[in-house]
Amino acid sequence: MDPRPVRNLASSGASKAQLLFYGVIPAVMPRFLTYILYRWEVIMRTTIVVGFVGAGGLGMQFKLSMSYFQYTELTLLLICYMILVLIADFASESARKAAK
Repeated sequence: MDPRPVRNLASSGASKAQLLFYGVIPAVMPRFLTYILYRWEVIMRTTIVVGFVGAGGLGMQFKLSMSYFQYTELTLLLICYMILVLIADFASESARKAAK
């Protein structure tokens, strides 16, 4: 983070709250948003793996559908999962472009 905006605000008599809201947050928000969106994408993709090992969620539904040979339900789950991942990718890409 570049300390110059915070230093300039402090030298002009800004309070600590103003330093935070007008100096620190605007400087760190793009990186913070990028990190949060990256973690969201990772979590979306790991739900399948975690569910397969028995933690529940979407992966558990995949495992149950496969074990009961319900391939139509499995296909629907795969399509829904792909749509969720595409939405997550689109939302994170849009937010990253807006943050720049």
